[in-house]
Amino acid sequence: MTQITADHLEWAIVGRLRRMLEEPPHQLFNVTQTYALFTTIICWVTQHIRIPDKEIKTLADQSAHKLLQTLSQAAIANDPWHIHVASMPRIERIGSHTVKVPAPVNFEAHSVDRFLINLRDATAHGDARIVTI
Repeated sequence: MTQITADHLEWAIVGRLRRMLEEPPHQLFNVTQTYALFTTIICWVTQHIRIPDKEIKTLADQSAHKLLQTLSQAAIANDPWHIHVASMPRIERIGSHTVKVPAPVNFEAHSVDRFLINLRDATAHGDARIVTI
């Protein structure tokens, strides 16, 4: 048995959640399990990178804060994100199925940090926001 030190707490939790995503899914609740792990990772990581200046105490806090600043400079339409931002609906193929994807609204100028915060808010708050994976 190993101990998770305070310096590795953030990484260890998200690392374990990531490993859980790589394991064979639950037989009956595979979609629910994947969504729960995805939501937990998004909420955990996004909340930590939004650490206020006055609460930065460790090197990990500084790194998280710097990551948020870096993500604020990146557009979601660019590499490596490639989030569709054109304000028109489209058809996507998933295997042998075609899926109508509604047009995104007001995403043209979104930075990655804003997108992650919006995604976190949509998954964490029950206020009629919609997340489609």
